[in-house]
Amino acid sequence: MDRSTEAYIFLKRRSGREMDRPFWMRLYRESVQVRADARPDFVEELRRTAIEATASDDFVWILKGIQALAVVGQPDDLLLIHSLEGHANEEVARDAKTCAFELAHRFRESK
Repeated sequence: MDRSTEAYIFLKRRSGREMDRPFWMRLYRESVQVRADARPDFVEELRRTAIEATASDDFVWILKGIQALAVVGQPDDLLLIHSLEGHANEEVARDAKTCAFELAHRFRESK
């Protein structure tokens, strides 16, 4: 991961809370939107950084990636997210399931 990007810094500082709190997810979405309004390519940069984070050996970074993908992920990311649902770390598996639900819900509404 390129540590100099805005997406990396955002992921490092803004992620890490439990995804099962709707209020936190709303605040996270709003933070992403503020940055996207200022720089539209931020969303794709964050998505790429989040995908890279899910490949980490550090479960905290995996969680950060999953949390970001719940907001900026695309339907193509569901395969990756589903593969994390069986992760050995309970928190990763739980957040992956939540992320899959969030993505499915978001894309079902957009049809």
